[in-house]
Amino acid sequence: MSHSPTVSIEGLNPDSFRLGERAGGIVGKAGVVGLIGLAVACALGLFGDQATQSRFWHAYITVYVYFTSIALGALFFVLIQHVTSAGWSVTVRRIAELVTDAFPLLAVLGLPLIAAALMGQEIVFPWLGHGEESIVPEGVQHLVHKKAGYLNTLFFIIRMVLYFAVWIWMAKYFKGLSMQQDLSGDPAITNLLKKRSAPMIPVFALTLTFFAIDVLMSLDPVWYSTIFGVYYFAGGFLCFMALLGLMAKKLGSEDGILSGYIRDEHYHDIGKLTFAFVMFWGY
Repeated sequence: MSHSPTVSIEGLNPDSFRLGERAGGIVGKAGVVGLIGLAVACALGLFGDQATQSRFWHAYITVYVYFTSIALGALFFVLIQHVTSAGWSVTVRRIAELVTDAFPLLAVLGLPLIAAALMGQEIVFPWLGHGEESIVPEGVQHLVHKKAGYLNTLFFIIRMVLYFAVWIWMAKYFKGLSMQQDLSGDPAITNLLKKRSAPMIPVFALTLTFFAIDVLMSLDPVWYSTIFGVYYFAGGFLCFMALLGLMAKKLGSEDGILSGYIRDEHYHDIGKLTFAFVMFWGY
């Protein structure tokens, strides 16, 4: 495997920064428009008629968990590179670290789900219904009632806050140490990253699994799967690897900010990991 040099500001094209500033302005304006649209859509989802609510929530949850899975895939990529002391991924790992910056925004975008739980929106989560008002078929309501110790509004909100608190902390912690290592070149930081990332792997696995259970599997509170978290993880990591390949290609192009730092060997390794997880996800 190839070893890539640490990226330094001196070696980057100044035009890339000016391009980034222009792109940032466009993204900022698009973000304002997007927030307005999201506010209107959430209002319809919370207060519209039943058909409108159903269409909104099914679309919102699908998109929400999709983009969250990509950020989770990026976080796992960062952790596993530190655990294995991988040298080939130093440059492209920076891309993954930046993708994990999406967690605070994803936490905010999770607020409509919390609002739906607080308002008892049974059309979102059927386990919120009770008695005659429940949309769960009467013959299987007893199964949902037995899960009430886990599937209840307060515990759901606590878990959602916990998931994102853990992910945001992990993303910021490992990115911060990685940037310190860039500046100081201290090998002790590299060893610390490896040491700290190992116990975070099971924490990551548990939080991802229960997030998938809470936001997706609980949409049908009677059905269950013991491998649902693995399925969600496989799809998320596969999506991130595909995104990483596209971003590396763009940023490593002649006019890209990482031109000269991303080499053919990087694309080969990204391709191998992508292919491996295509097979894993398919299996």
